Amino acid sequence: MKDLFISFLVVLFFIAMSVWSYKSITRLEELDNYTGRVKVVGINSKPTSFSTTEMFFMKIHGLEDTIGVWHPIEYYDHLTRRISAGDLVTVYFNKLNMPDRINLKTHRIEKDGDVVYKLPELKWLVYVSAFFLILAFIVIVDALYKAVTSESLIEKFIIALSQCTLR
Repeated sequence: MKDLFISFLVVLFFIAMSVWSYKSITRLEELDNYTGRVKVVGINSKPTSFSTTEMFFMKIHGLEDTIGVWHPIEYYDHLTRRISAGDLVTVYFNKLNMPDRINLKTHRIEKDGDVVYKLPELKWLVYVSAFFLILAFIVIVDALYKAVTSESLIEKFIIALSQCTLR
């Protein structure tokens, strides 16, 4: 019965993770966006909403938020080469409402119709969650079967599989 309870908790966890990861895949229409001329571009180590390491940032005329991009390996050459002061850019982001911080909730930056930066999508997380959800479901079915028959379906499957490979 303890195995069943633990399996149930695992299933709930992966259901929640699947819902969260699916919701994190945001469509551009759902984001705040702004088109304007870049005032300043640079690399900074100013504290952000969640980081104190270096990040790319830009200030845009008429936009209160300072737009930022953070990457774990702190590689920003492709952005600093493509975006300069005076360029007309469109940014898609989640409004932060913290003017003293660089907004790293930037999903996309476009310049001259080209995508200069795109937030990596987390679709892989949905697939991983689905895999573990199926695995947890199998464990629950096995625990229920074992509670009724005192035998494990997984053990039977492993034994049958090993007998097939031995032949």
